[in-house]
Amino acid sequence: MATSEAGFFKKRRVHVVISNDIAPGIGLKIHCKSKDDDLGEHILPNKGTWGFTFRPNFWGTTQFFCSFVWQSTLRYFDAFISERDYNEGHPDVAWSIIPMGPCKFNYATNSSDICFPWN
Repeated sequence: MATSEAGFFKKRRVHVVISNDIAPGIGLKIHCKSKDDDLGEHILPNKGTWGFTFRPNFWGTTQFFCSFVWQSTLRYFDAFISERDYNEGHPDVAWSIIPMGPCKFNYATNSSDICFPWN
């Protein structure tokens, strides 16, 4: 019984995917971390992707924040915020990174049309 009760409180795993859609021939350096985990730096070529998987905490406060660097531009954005991203019914959170800001994949329209400003 204790095992099933513990499983009841476990949140489903989430997979965050980030795509470099800055511009042809422009690489994108990404560095993501949470309060507890530093995922390191990753360099994506144009149209390249990188992702990570995790299980959000029970309290719904999990957050991953990232820096994005291309050419001489540095920007920041929260790639995952539990309150914003977890309860949408899909385990994947996909971001298209463009110069104006990150755009989230919308499973209803099958397009990255939910765009946000940089932090």
